[in-house]
Amino acid sequence: MNRSVSTALLASGLALALALACSRGQDPQAQGDAAAEPPPPASPTPPKNLDGPPRGEDALARAEAAGREPVRVQLAPLVKHQREREQALSGVGPAPIVADQVDGGWIVFVSEVSGTPAIHRMRSSAAEREPLTHGELSHFPVAPLPGGDLLAIRVEELAADVHREELLRIRPDGAHLRLAEASGRARSPSVAPDGRWMVYESDLESFRDLYRLDLEGGASERLTDNAEGNFEPAISPDGLRIVFASSRDGNAEIYLMSADGSNERRLTVDERSDTAPSWSPDGSRLAFISARDGSQRIHLLDTKDLDDPGQLQPRRLTGDRDLLAEAEVAWSPQGDRVALIGVGDLTTSLWVADIPSGNLRRLTDDGALDQGPCWSPNGEHVAFASNRDGELDIYRVSADGGAPTRLTQSKGADWLPRWIPEASPSPAPGKPAKNATSSAKSARG
Repeated sequence: MNRSVSTALLASGLALALALACSRGQDPQAQGDAAAEPPPPASPTPPKNLDGPPRGEDALARAEAAGREPVRVQLAPLVKHQREREQALSGVGPAPIVADQVDGGWIVFVSEVSGTPAIHRMRSSAAEREPLTHGELSHFPVAPLPGGDLLAIRVEELAADVHREELLRIRPDGAHLRLAEASGRARSPSVAPDGRWMVYESDLESFRDLYRLDLEGGASERLTDNAEGNFEPAISPDGLRIVFASSRDGNAEIYLMSADGSNERRLTVDERSDTAPSWSPDGSRLAFISARDGSQRIHLLDTKDLDDPGQLQPRRLTGDRDLLAEAEVAWSPQGDRVALIGVGDLTTSLWVADIPSGNLRRLTDDGALDQGPCWSPNGEHVAFASNRDGELDIYRVSADGGAPTRLTQSKGADWLPRWIPEASPSPAPGKPAKNATSSAKSARG
C-alpha cells in the first residue's frame, strides 16, 4: 500500500482506510479539493433500478452503474503535504520512547514495517510490541470478539485489477478463521453487544448492501437490497436496531432498521450527504457527519425521538471554528465526550468535544497530519496516528490536554490504532493463516 495515500483522513474509520488502500497509484490531484462538498444538482438524475435481485456479471455491472457512493471528506492536498513532510524530515532521527503505562489492555494497529500492512499490538507504554499477522497479504484490525479473538479484515491483490477483501477471526492460538465469503469490498463491520453476530457492508451481490453474519454458526443474511447502495452500519448498544447510511433516495441519508432488517425508516432529510452514523455508549444519542451547513460537521440526534420522525431535529454539535471540516468521531467510554479530527489548511488536528454542550478542546496543534483517534478503556487518554516526527506513528495524549507521547518509531508507517480493554485480551502473536475457514450464506429474497 502506498504509505502517502494511507495518510489521507479516514472519514469513516476502517471503511475509508480500505478505500484508500484500494487506490494506490492514483494521482492525488485527481481526487479533488479538501473538505467542502459540492452543491447538489438542481435536477438530480432519477435513480436507476435493477430488475430483481442482482445475479451474475451483467447484474453486478448494472449495480455498479446505479450505485451512489456517499460524498465524504476529500483531502488530496494533505497527501502532497505528507510527502513533502517526509522528505523534509527524512534526516531526523527518531525521538526516544519514554512512556508510562496509563491504562490496561492493548493498542492494536496497522504497521508497515515489513512493507505490507500487518496487525501489531503493544501496551500503552509502548512495551511488549509484537506482530499478530504475517505474510504478503494486508491485514487491518477492527474490534475485539469474545474469547480473546480479534475481528480483522484481510485484503488480497490477486492481480493488477483484482482486489478482494474478507473478514477474519484471529484466534488466541494464532489461527485465522474466515468468517464470510470474500468480495471486492467487505467493510464497516459492527459487532453486536453480545458478540454473537455482526453486520457489515459488501458488494458480493450488488453495488453495496448490508449483511448480517452469525459469528457462531457462520450463516449470512442479506438485510438490504437497493441499487444505489447502503453503507456504514452501526448496531445499537442494546442490539435491537441498526443505523446506517443509504443513497437510495438520492444523496446519502441516515436510516434505521430493526436488527433483522425489518422496519426500515429514514431519519434525516437534506439535500447534502449525511454519513458515518454512530451510537453513544448508552444509546441515547446518534452522531453523524453532515454537510448541511456547507461543510462536513458533526451533528447529533436524540434517540428518544427515533419513533416519532416529526420530532427528529438534527443539531450541529460544535460551534464555528477555523476548520474546513470535522471527521472521525470516536465516543468516549462514558459517552460524555467525543474525539474528532479537525481539518485545517493542509493539516489535521485532534480535538475533544463535550457532550451535549459541544465545547471544543484542541489536543494537538503541530502542523502535522493527525488521524484515527481511539479512547483508552478508562476514558482518560486518546491514541492516534500522526506524522509530526516525519514518519506516520502511533501517539497518545491526555484527553484533558498536554504533550503527546510517541509510542512507535519503527521504519514504516504505523496507523489505525484500536485500544482493546484488558477484559477482552488481544490474540497471541500470529502465525501464518491455517486452513480453518468457515463460510455459510443465505440471501434474503
